[in-house]
Amino acid sequence: MDISVVLCTWKNSRRLGITLEALSHCVVPQGVTWELVLVNNHSADETERVAKDHTERLPIVYVEEPLPGLSRARNKGLSLAKGDLIVFTDDDVRPCVDWLTFYWRAYRTRPEGYFFGGRIVSEFETERFDREMIKHAPLCIRGLDWGGEERILREDEYFIGANWAAPLEMVRRAGGYDVTKGLNAVPGRTTTGEEADLMNRMKHMGYRPLYLPDAAVHHFVPERKLNGRHIGRRLQASGYAYAGLEVPPAPGPYIGNLPRWIYKRIALRLMRYGAIRLRGGKGYQDYFDLRFDIGYALGLRDLASARHDRAVSK
Repeated sequence: MDISVVLCTWKNSRRLGITLEALSHCVVPQGVTWELVLVNNHSADETERVAKDHTERLPIVYVEEPLPGLSRARNKGLSLAKGDLIVFTDDDVRPCVDWLTFYWRAYRTRPEGYFFGGRIVSEFETERFDREMIKHAPLCIRGLDWGGEERILREDEYFIGANWAAPLEMVRRAGGYDVTKGLNAVPGRTTTGEEADLMNRMKHMGYRPLYLPDAAVHHFVPERKLNGRHIGRRLQASGYAYAGLEVPPAPGPYIGNLPRWIYKRIALRLMRYGAIRLRGGKGYQDYFDLRFDIGYALGLRDLASARHDRAVSK
């Protein structure tokens, strides 16, 4: 098997049908074999029926993951995949026609030492939203565009789960996804950072992220995500996840479990945001930076507590 596409879905059968329809129109390079590993993460809707409706046009391997969590579902797909190249995507995208061709060509040119990702173009459900606000939203909302040229990503740039690929054995050697991170990982809490965590591990193993601008997908963004409350929650979750990527721990001196500078930064951001609002401004940049920093501080706190607990247990 040459390519395994892993697509996880949760309570999204209508959009899943659109995604599968788009995948059925993708050009498969001549002589290339592929499979679509479709993981149903405990959906109670029409997901299974939608999958069956497309089995004649797509090489679907249908499987269920009963435990909640996107990372668990992706790991299920990872465990079943048979292709030399694994491509991850989501249930609310429309890949370009030559999507598989671009990934396969990149992999055949560089079969070792690289993983890959492509552009993500957001398709908003409504035009009734503040575009200035969306400029500050995370990539999963505003879209991902690292330019028009193929290149290695900078250290602070990442791919996201809707559109990336890697040699299968590389992902397995890196340990797959951390099931404590990602959508539905922790009941009642917004959690993110699963892709950045996995890609960081791959980079530490010596692999390089290569951006492929032409391997593009269109990503549907529902109206319920186009507001400051949702974006703030996502950015706070991103800050929490970012704290876990820092090794060694954040520099001190410390007050309690947190470095002194984080208290100062949060206080300054809060005052600046308050001043902007009092003058009638929107203050999106300061508000979202504040939410990210709060998440970062909470992440540092929990990491410090975990280190303390491990030390005590020894």
